[in-house]
Amino acid sequence: MLKRDLSEISTEKLYDMALKTVASLKQEEIIIRLKERASLEDNLENLVNSYFEWKA
Repeated sequence: MLKRDLSEISTEKLYDMALKTVASLKQEEIIIRLKERASLEDNLENLVNSYFEWKA
């Protein structure tokens, strides 16, 4: 990880930049989907529960 010397930047400016970054990240909609893989035999055995999807 690259370390930057921020000692010459005022605390207020750093705080403002952090708030802008957080606001920007909150505006972005991120959809995360996780799917469980199973063999065909497992899917046939567990037909009712063979597909799972999580959203965060």
